[in-house]
Amino acid sequence: MVIAGSFEVITGARELLKTHKAVRKAFIDQGASVVPKHALGTKAGSFSADVSYYLPSLRLWSAFAEGDNSLWNTYGLGDPNSYRDMVCHLTVPIEGVDRRIGAVYARSTEDGTVSILHRGKIGGGREGVGKTVFWDHFHEYGGRVVESDDGEGDLRFALVATVGSASFLSDVKTFVVTVKAIKDRAVSRL
Repeated sequence: MVIAGSFEVITGARELLKTHKAVRKAFIDQGASVVPKHALGTKAGSFSADVSYYLPSLRLWSAFAEGDNSLWNTYGLGDPNSYRDMVCHLTVPIEGVDRRIGAVYARSTEDGTVSILHRGKIGGGREGVGKTVFWDHFHEYGGRVVESDDGEGDLRFALVATVGSASFLSDVKTFVVTVKAIKDRAVSRL
């Protein structure tokens, strides 16, 4: 089901970076604790994040970085001091459109608010997990779907959260929990 609303994908480097910083600031403003440099687990191994933010009230953590071609942002559930497996990325291109990257920041053409949208790319190298299984099951978890033009044609996106809204971080957590449930379901069927 596609919900009403029209979004325009943000492609300018300055506005993308500004939004990326606003997402990180939302964690800080809600009293997230800073988790210093530590290893994060992936299917392919682990890597070191300089700083992660953890919100004990939501049991949600996020790590942010600014790379050469992307503004990296990953999420996990639980205390990152003891459990560091990443659930999903809400990484966006540093500029322009890159359909290989799963998320975008997009502005509502109705009210000007900026939201995080996701293409459904959730594989992470796990067999049986990917974009098809995401879209096959996303609606079962109450997921909100929107259409947006990323400059290369109209596309379907999952609406993750509206940046700056009162429910922003809880909406992000809902998306992360949904992605985890979809991944767990797909893996259990293998």
